[in-house]
Amino acid sequence: MNYAGEDQTVYAWIDGFADVTLDGSDSNDADGDELTYKWMWTIDANTYEANSVSPTIELPVGEHIVTLVVNDGVVDSEPDQLTITVIEPVESLLRIYPRTLNRTSRGKYIIAFLQLPPGITKDQIADEKLLLYPGNITAIRQFVLKGRKKHHKKDAKILAFFSKADLLAAIPENGRTDLEVTGRLTTGQIFYGTDSIRIIDPKNRPRPNAQRHHRRR
Repeated sequence: MNYAGEDQTVYAWIDGFADVTLDGSDSNDADGDELTYKWMWTIDANTYEANSVSPTIELPVGEHIVTLVVNDGVVDSEPDQLTITVIEPVESLLRIYPRTLNRTSRGKYIIAFLQLPPGITKDQIADEKLLLYPGNITAIRQFVLKGRKKHHKKDAKILAFFSKADLLAAIPENGRTDLEVTGRLTTGQIFYGTDSIRIIDPKNRPRPNAQRHHRRR
């Protein structure tokens, strides 16, 4: 018997792709012969294959049909299929403070203010810490806030604090840089926001031109 497993719903990362683990281990041969496995799926008219009993594959947002054919060393089985639905992440509005980050300042924290889209409420946010990238930095503490306006009182906003030292360690270069903050809803769906800040180090400023300009007499 050939069995590709149950249909799956998974959630994409912020790049729009999800890692999906397939499982053909419930397939079997009536004579007990060892099986080989051939998984097939299509993305943008291109066909892909995997050949182990439980491979992990990468799929973009959308609905995908994956087909499994097993072979007992003599003949191929009839194909079996499953449908994998990849749900896109939720883009949110992110603002990072300070807007200009001084490597030599005494501040210990980076503050992230994340406003989720209308309709997402406090109760829909999973009880886990936000992450800041680059560096995969876990929030030190965070607070989920409700909207103040009459028609948006239930819309969720998150205020989170991250280690300044950890972020600067992850970004050795000064200048303009993009940051991302991610979290998860109780359904498993990812939400995220992107913002850009400037990193400076006054100690490493370029020296002014040493050439002197003489006044005309």
